[in-house]
Parts: sequence; structure tokens; C-alpha cells
Amino acid sequence: IISFEVVNVALIMCDVDYFKRYNDTCGHQAGDVVLREVASGIKQNLRGADEAFRYGGEEIVAILPSQDAEGTLSTAERLCEGISELNITHPQGIDGKVSISAGCSACNTDTHPVASWEELLEQADQALYEAKKAGRRRAVMKRDRESVKR
Repeated sequence: IISFEVVNVALIMCDVDYFKRYNDTCGHQAGDVVLREVASGIKQNLRGADEAFRYGGEEIVAILPSQDAEGTLSTAERLCEGISELNITHPQGIDGKVSISAGCSACNTDTHPVASWEELLEQADQALYEAKKAGRRRAVMKRDRESVKR
């Protein structure tokens, strides 16, 4: 168990862009293969201490212990780029490839404390929504009421 009082921690919530379109076009079995490839690509771009878990349909949440907000946003951008570089064909995807969007949140006990895991997840989910709204294949960091988009 990670205590917010002792450790800085961050979350990255990743979502496969236009995944429903992929499933509708290529079939659910092909979609399942894509999810496994994306999950593997995400794991390859994380540090050894980081963990990734499937969360919902096509969402994957990465937990980054001892990571600050800037490092989290950089990691999320690396994840987005890494998935694009897999060159998985997506007939209706951005540039014809599978891509992901990422929403980030970070808890720093000195500057950005949060009350619970649920709050950290909610912030990451809001940031993910903003990444999708801003055009997908990007990362957004949620910091309290403001967002940092790249």
C-alpha cells in the first residue's frame, strides 16, 4: 500500500483512440490483440518500479511511484509516441495507426496533495477527457483546476 503521506505518486490513464471504430471495422478478436500489443508497448516504456493495469474496456492505468508531475507528463508523452511507433494499422485511426491518449495526475505531498486514490483517478480521468477533446494522441496533466496540455 502506498501512503500519500510518505510517497509522491502519479497516475497515467491511457485510452486507445477510436477503439470502438477499430472493433467495428476489424472485429473484437483483432481488438483484443491490439489491446495486448498496446499494453505491452506501455509496459516497455515504463520504469521498473512502475505498474500498468487494465482499467475498464480499453483503458490502461499506469501507477508511477516516486514520480513528480513533470516526469509523469514526459512519461505519458513517451507512451503516446511509443504506441504510435508500433505502427499497428487502424483503418479509421489517426494517420491510419493505433494511437493512445493519456490523462495524468500527480500527488506531491508538498505542492499537490490529494485526499484519496479516487481523487487521483478522477483527476487523471478528467485529463484524459481533455486530451481526447483536444484532438487525441496527446497527454494532458491535471493539476488541481488547471491542465497542462502538450
